Amino acid sequence: MSLSKQIVDRNFSYDDMAEAIELILTDGVIEFVNCSFEDIDLAERSVEDITFSKCKFKNGNLKSTILENCVFKNCKLPSCDFRYSRIENVVFDTCNCIGVNLKEATASGLKIIGSKFTGSTLRNLRSLDLEIKQSIFDSADLSGLYLKGQNLQGTNFSNANMEGCDLSGCSFDDCILLDATFSRAKFQNADLRGADLGNLSLSQAARDLKGAIISKTQAATFLQDFGLRVM
Repeated sequence: MSLSKQIVDRNFSYDDMAEAIELILTDGVIEFVNCSFEDIDLAERSVEDITFSKCKFKNGNLKSTILENCVFKNCKLPSCDFRYSRIENVVFDTCNCIGVNLKEATASGLKIIGSKFTGSTLRNLRSLDLEIKQSIFDSADLSGLYLKGQNLQGTNFSNANMEGCDLSGCSFDDCILLDATFSRAKFQNADLRGADLGNLSLSQAARDLKGAIISKTQAATFLQDFGLRVM
């Protein structure tokens, strides 16, 4: 049995990728710290029980990969491809995930905390117990995402495509929803009182936010379109 160990300060170049993949897949390596895996190909592999701290995975191919019990902390993963992957008990903590593609992936126990997913695709991500907090999804495609009952505190959804999302019972404390798209989304009992809804019109609110809870101040803003005041 191999001993558990930590890999620190390795810059795996193209010529070193076979070694990098072997280390990632080998039982016993429990953490990579400040390592670079640019253009690594882990497609259809199984990556389990590893913590990646301050690591770089630019353009990594993790398509159809199994990720289980892994933590990415302070990592950079721009444009990584996670399509069709199976993700179980994985954490993205304070990570740069700009342009990441999670389309059609399956996730259970996925946590996204303090991370940037600007321009990323989570379209039709099939999720159970997905947790999102203090993160940025500006211009991201979240269509079809299931977030029912989640506390989405401090998250920026500006310009995001949230069509067909199930947001029933969600709490949007300190969230930003400027110019997001909500057609066919479910907002039953979603609490939007702490959210910045921008210049959403009354007609848009009535059509797209049906069943949501809003504040008197938000209601007054909507009614201004009709020259009405809430006293």
